[in-house]
Amino acid sequence: MIEEMERYARLLKKHDWFYEYSDDHRVWQNGREERTVLNSLREQFDPQATLWNTFAPHECKINVPTTEPVSSQPAIRNPKPPRL
Repeated sequence: MIEEMERYARLLKKHDWFYEYSDDHRVWQNGREERTVLNSLREQFDPQATLWNTFAPHECKINVPTTEPVSSQPAIRNPKPPRL
């Protein structure tokens, strides 16, 4: 498992993050295949995308939603209507 994590980190470090803009189809195809492998490894070893976001440029970072509530205050269920 540690070997796979190290492989994941190496691939992230050397990945061509902007392969999609290449005019060379081979570069695009290799980048796409590598991104597929990276996504698979991320799902297994880096579900919060912490390592991914360390290496990824701003345009490629992944925003993983948290399960924490937005507010720590409880929602008001049935507020009293204002007095007229």
